[in-house]
Amino acid sequence: MTRRGWLAALGGVCAHGAALAHGGAAGVPPALWSWSFEPWVLGPLLLTLGLYVTGAARLWRHAGAGRGLGWSQVAAFAGGWLALVAALVSPLDALGDRLFSAHMVQHEVLMLVAAPLLVLGRPLAACAWALPQPLLRALAGSTRGRWPARAWSALTDPLS
Repeated sequence: MTRRGWLAALGGVCAHGAALAHGGAAGVPPALWSWSFEPWVLGPLLLTLGLYVTGAARLWRHAGAGRGLGWSQVAAFAGGWLALVAALVSPLDALGDRLFSAHMVQHEVLMLVAAPLLVLGRPLAACAWALPQPLLRALAGSTRGRWPARAWSALTDPLS
């Protein structure tokens, strides 16, 4: 390719503008400082918060406050949940549609902040207490056989 061809190609790339992430429309300025209250994002967020709070309250009513699920674990879950809100609902989400760098910040918040904090919050322990007792007993009974143990072993094997 000639020097003129390289310059034309470079000019075409530079004239295109910013790289967009996940479907941002070129030339359409989003409301960068607006919160996004999309139901398919807010629904699961509020559901998980409701299950966790209900389960922690039932557990603490049964065992005593801070027992079975420590205050630090509840604080970790709250921090992880707030990090999810910051990444998925705050103006960072609108900015992530426009700027690749903001989109990558969203990924980092989700992977490095929200995920570890949510795991430290022991959500399965809390959410199990949120379920009705007959359903919880049925779920617990269905996991005691050989088949669930083998399936879990296969899924968590390092080679998987």
